[in-house]
Amino acid sequence: MKFKLITVRHGQTLGNAASVLQGHDDSPLTPLGIASSAKTGNALREIQFNQVYCSDLGRARETLQCMGMYKGCKLDKRLRERHWGPWQGRNWKEYQRASADTGGKSLAGVETDDAMTARWEKFLSELVDTLYTSSLPDPAILLVTHGGMVRVIGRYLTALSPNHIDVDQMSFPNNCISEFDVIVGEGGIVTGCEVVRLLDAEHLKRPFMRPKE
Repeated sequence: MKFKLITVRHGQTLGNAASVLQGHDDSPLTPLGIASSAKTGNALREIQFNQVYCSDLGRARETLQCMGMYKGCKLDKRLRERHWGPWQGRNWKEYQRASADTGGKSLAGVETDDAMTARWEKFLSELVDTLYTSSLPDPAILLVTHGGMVRVIGRYLTALSPNHIDVDQMSFPNNCISEFDVIVGEGGIVTGCEVVRLLDAEHLKRPFMRPKE
């Protein structure tokens, strides 16, 4: 079987605009974040999603509401941003200076990439089990989450694709859309992935066209 998985990073927040590490803390969307989230929903309106999942943090939920897709969504803590520990609420450049000599390792108290990947793998396993035992033909799933988790998901799924893509060298703009066709083999095991688009923000350059009633 194959299913479509689309991820969306939340819209710009006041914390993003101030270069603050938000982690599991929160701040509301800016006017730009609200407008861009509406454009994102507009860009995806032709896709009939079988299920929508969203991080339970406020900025992801507000994004999904602005997208017009909040009704019926399932909130899941496993889709949260990285927990930045003692660095939450501090400036991103402060963290970069402090971590410059660690060889890429997380500072003490900061959630590691491995821990975030474990969260994602557990979520994916449960999702695939549900879809594999259903009779849905080519289902489509939407995830609204955060930059750190978008990176983890992108890294995980592009590793299963025929073409190597170094996700860590790419930027993750607010409201970016990634689209994957995930291939599931016998026994509900994910065996491959086709990358349809990755970290795409082209829809934000187009004027917003309100859907017809």
